[in-house]
Amino acid sequence: MFGRCNQSGSKPTTSVRRRVPGVVGCLIALTTCLGGVLIAGVVGTVAPAGAANPAPVLWETDYGASSVSSFPASASGNVAPTTVNTNTTMNSPGASVFDAQGDLWVASYSASPPNIAEFTQSELATNGAPSVVISTPSLQPNGVAFDRAGDLWVGSFNGHPLVEFTRDQLTSSGSPTPAVSLMVGSNSWGLTFDASGDLWLGGYGDGAVKEYTPAQLMTSGTPTPAVTLTGLSGPTFPTFDAHGNLWVSDYNGSTVNKYTAAQFAASGSPTPSVVISSGSFGSPVGMDFDAAGNLWVADYGAAGVFEFTPSQQSATGSYTPAVILQGSNTGFIDGADVYVAEAPVVSSVSPAAGGAGTTVTITGTGFLSGSSVSFGSVPATSVTYVTPYELQAVAPANVGAVDVTVSTFGGTSATSSADLFTYT
Repeated sequence: MFGRCNQSGSKPTTSVRRRVPGVVGCLIALTTCLGGVLIAGVVGTVAPAGAANPAPVLWETDYGASSVSSFPASASGNVAPTTVNTNTTMNSPGASVFDAQGDLWVASYSASPPNIAEFTQSELATNGAPSVVISTPSLQPNGVAFDRAGDLWVGSFNGHPLVEFTRDQLTSSGSPTPAVSLMVGSNSWGLTFDASGDLWLGGYGDGAVKEYTPAQLMTSGTPTPAVTLTGLSGPTFPTFDAHGNLWVSDYNGSTVNKYTAAQFAASGSPTPSVVISSGSFGSPVGMDFDAAGNLWVADYGAAGVFEFTPSQQSATGSYTPAVILQGSNTGFIDGADVYVAEAPVVSSVSPAAGGAGTTVTITGTGFLSGSSVSFGSVPATSVTYVTPYELQAVAPANVGAVDVTVSTFGGTSATSSADLFTYT
């Protein structure tokens, strides 16, 4: 697919439960009992009260090594990974995404046939085979993201379509027909959703970042992007920060670029508000923001992972990364994607008061598809994942002032005055 220096074209009563990826707590309970109250619908799992959160972990997906590796998030320099999975189901993985249970969905471009594979935390740690393999013979998958319904969207290289697999299609191995298939141009690499449900696609092959609205994602076809941004020579992995800015890696230009909301509101060729360059860069690709707002960048050409602080993100310049993870001991060959797994943070809830049945918007960081939410010790009636920075949860029956907490495989959010919800 790629050359080493360049790419071209080329959650006790009787209940019925089943595992569904991307859905709160992995369980759907058709009936369950809580305090004598019958609740039907999606039910969340809750981390044990008082349980210590795991230490943050950095995950790197490597195209060249056909591997997924983990490191302590505090690691730097030429260090060996804590775990490495090189299961042969993966072949040239170009992108990956975690769900809240800690299952990693990996897009393998060069597997035969190409596939999307789901690895549990146990499988990742033991070099195990994936639990689920979605065979995609008509795709060359190169980007993966969950929408708010828990459906998985997959971008492709070499002119293959952007497709949607529903959460039901992800429960077992097979080769399902995509629910939606969209022709979106050539050689896309990386995708994400914004808070409005719009999908943003990195158009590496045609030099454009493209936005597709929820209405355009409903049915198969060849939609005209709602917004097209040009000006970068190899845009990949569009990624939003907690402030709503859009960051785009330029593989060919060896830069990471920031666009404000005003700049991506309409089509055009805006000059990025911030351009980060670095002598460490080769061909930057996958990105992730941690809870402190640090930007982590996987680099294909330089075989490394680099961290840039919020201060370094504030102005255009050439920076030495605050952290450099690179060298032969890391096992990196061609970095493709990166994720920092850590406990979520809740920064606000709105409204901050109401009764059972109130839909509460939770803002913060570290949210994932399938995140669990609790009001005090009671699981939310339902949870909708919006973005890594927003969830919507329906308040269950409870009394008084309670902490609203969010749980993922990275841990449970610490309580504070910012997460209080008062029952009225």
